[in-house]
Amino acid sequence: MIKKHYLLFLLLFFLMISFLFSSDDIYNSEKYFEYGDLSIDYNLEMKYTTNRLNDNWERMGTNKYSKNELTGDSAWIGSDSQNFSMESYLNLNSHFKGMILFEVYNGGYDSLWRPVNNISRIESKNQYLELKQAELNYNYASYKFKYFKGIPRNNWKYSGDMFNFLPAQYESDRYLNIAGKAIPEGLQFDSTDLFGGFLNVIYGEPVWGKSDSLYVKYRYSWLFYFDSYFLYKYEKIPWKVSYGDDYQQAYQFSTAVKHLFPFSIQLGVSHNPFRNGRGYQHVQEVGKGSGYQKSKYVVNNSTTTDSDTFGYALNIDYENEEKKYNIHLTGEYLNILAGNKKELSLKFLKSFYFGLLFNIDATYREPIIAANPVIYNYQLKDSSGVEFASRGESSPFRVDNSNRKCSIVNIGFSWFQSIYNPELLYKYDVGLLEGWNINKEDNTSLAVALNYKLKHYQGSADGQYYDDDSGNIVWDSPMALGLMPFKVPLETMQFLIKGRLSDKLSYLFIAQRGDSIATGSAAYEQNLNSKKVVTFNDFTTRIGYKTYFLDFEYKENYWGPEEWHRFFGLTYDNLFSLEIGKDFGKFGVFSIDTMKVIQNNPDIDSTELPSFEEFTLKWTYNFSRIYALRNDGVSKKSNSLENDNKAPEVEVYKNIDFLSVNDDGLNDSVEFTINAKDDTAIERWIIKIESESGELIYKKEGLGLVPSYFEWGGRPYEILSEGLDAGIYQFKVYAVDVFGNFVETTPLKFRVSTAESILTKDLYYKMKDRVKVKIEEDYNKIIFSFDLDTIYSIEKGSVNISTLSLLKNILYSKELYKIKIITYLKQEARKNYGTSFARKISARLAQELVSYGIDINIINPIGFMKKDKNLKDSFLEIVCYY
Repeated sequence: MIKKHYLLFLLLFFLMISFLFSSDDIYNSEKYFEYGDLSIDYNLEMKYTTNRLNDNWERMGTNKYSKNELTGDSAWIGSDSQNFSMESYLNLNSHFKGMILFEVYNGGYDSLWRPVNNISRIESKNQYLELKQAELNYNYASYKFKYFKGIPRNNWKYSGDMFNFLPAQYESDRYLNIAGKAIPEGLQFDSTDLFGGFLNVIYGEPVWGKSDSLYVKYRYSWLFYFDSYFLYKYEKIPWKVSYGDDYQQAYQFSTAVKHLFPFSIQLGVSHNPFRNGRGYQHVQEVGKGSGYQKSKYVVNNSTTTDSDTFGYALNIDYENEEKKYNIHLTGEYLNILAGNKKELSLKFLKSFYFGLLFNIDATYREPIIAANPVIYNYQLKDSSGVEFASRGESSPFRVDNSNRKCSIVNIGFSWFQSIYNPELLYKYDVGLLEGWNINKEDNTSLAVALNYKLKHYQGSADGQYYDDDSGNIVWDSPMALGLMPFKVPLETMQFLIKGRLSDKLSYLFIAQRGDSIATGSAAYEQNLNSKKVVTFNDFTTRIGYKTYFLDFEYKENYWGPEEWHRFFGLTYDNLFSLEIGKDFGKFGVFSIDTMKVIQNNPDIDSTELPSFEEFTLKWTYNFSRIYALRNDGVSKKSNSLENDNKAPEVEVYKNIDFLSVNDDGLNDSVEFTINAKDDTAIERWIIKIESESGELIYKKEGLGLVPSYFEWGGRPYEILSEGLDAGIYQFKVYAVDVFGNFVETTPLKFRVSTAESILTKDLYYKMKDRVKVKIEEDYNKIIFSFDLDTIYSIEKGSVNISTLSLLKNILYSKELYKIKIITYLKQEARKNYGTSFARKISARLAQELVSYGIDINIINPIGFMKKDKNLKDSFLEIVCYY
């Protein structure tokens, strides 16, 4: 058993040793290391906190507080804590790499602001060492094996999962505080080439509360334009607390058709036999006094059947690149066992050239069978007169916020002053960790965003459940009403402005105001027309100047941390928080934090919501070491004492603007040239390839000199395993020298296409060998540029048949494409033959192509162009495009 004062001594001793031997440390850095390197990041947080309950508040037990007018003034109580974490990354070789994060706790239990937390559970067990995160990866050929624990995980929504079989799990700290264990956790197997398809298998507890569960996804591209997905899940459902666990099996199949039409379409069907053949009750409204027990409802008894197990979904995407807008339409019909809802959703996104982005989302949904109302036996006068109530844990299907009847409209505007358009960088998305998708590495000089949301719940829901402070699922009473329908919509408005006034001064301001509701039905009064609606305000300001920072936050009518109190309908009336600090570089970060929480009108039963004030001093010390497990020993820093504050100079270039990932042998890789120099020495570098919205696609890291040449074949590394989607991507290089000066290059954009090429590799080389032609392939077109005399003789008026025969092999039966024939005449030819002669040549070539069987409707002959004016040579272009 580790004694508390022994632990403190060990932490201080370790800190002293780290200062004595810190000449080759890397402070506050990201992880840049090569094969054979072990990186260890250390973090020591020392904190002193003093707080007190406001006057007339008293402690009622563990994590319980209440207001008592007889209680006198409260005293300030101080406590200290020393929490230490060690995060290790091992990049052993191309096959194996891993990460592990340990934390050692010595105090720090927050009994006021966050009364339900993991540290209190650890202290009660006298267990101060904990494994918080781990990830072990083994790659062999096209196979990948992984163990993960406590690491946030994305969903399969954007890779074929139309019915949310595997939802995202972002709130790993919240799961740890409530459940007392690091979730998600499990084993994963991926194959990028299994019978020609992509396989993903996950087993364990990747979804909170569903241990010993299995999730499988298989994708197969059986034709170029078609992607098919098969998904399977086997879940342990701990909902039937009184009767033991339930197990659910579900199946899903979908087919996506991409780029075959002017739009992409995906069709899906799911089969969920969970609780099939189970009897259930539901009600039908027939009129006041005409129903059961003189109510307006008739009680129906039914049994679930095979037809209730199927769900259907449709996704349609249309993108107009020229006018820069995108339309996404989704429709779902899920029978009562497959999801019990009907939903229609429309999303429209429009970007403008001057940096303005506009989006509007609209959703309407309703359950197929709605939540049951409470029906009373009016012959009985007490609460035992309830004859029929909301469904509980044993129901074969349920109604909650995911399928209750509602209408939602979300409108957003954003504007950027930047050298590139980050598209969805600040688009509001409630599914993200933060309300705004803020890219913290972005250096935009000014960004403004505004979001308005209107949500109207026209229907009620079943009784709810929540997780208690022991991590157990607790259901509402069978007599609870569930969530009530709303007479008026809920409105929420959010505003963001972020930017920098100079290289030294940055700022962020977020303001939010709106309505929100409690989650559990315990928060609702026993009256069909009443509800617990909270109108909240939230203001956040962050200012950074050089190495100083200031964070201020004010919240009014705000739910408690991790929304714990939302289950009980309890909020903090007012919350003030102010933190100021300074980054001392290798000596750590020091900050002062003060918080004040005010409960103006607390309920006697409002436990766990004390009114208090708090003052905290905090010092955080971070550093990293990279150990090279190779023959060259441990990586060392330069011992140069020269003071250098100049960032490295890095320039990047690309050989093509277009990358094809259709494995046709043409443009299958893009080559980047990197010119990097520094007055002293570049110590670490990272090459990043990101989507246009900033999602990391590929990363390559290293120590020392930056590679002067980098070739990439469009195959994502680690983060994605199923190949890139068509779109715009960007290339960046980050470099830092031995004095900590760093630079990140301006994003170098290039386009990726998955479309089938008009030109095969074989024909490409045949044409290059036999004809004087320049061939350029782009995202949706290919351009053949001929010297005019190679394909047409002006003096003889004849066409070079051998050249056209090669083109015939390329263009024949490609009716999906259109063809432009453009003739460019030099000045001398225009004088001799006139400008209209250019169109006659184009028309003549078009006529020859038609004689070869090319559809005349897809050919457009064009003559004189503006850029003809100063041409020294005549040439001809044949442009094939979508």
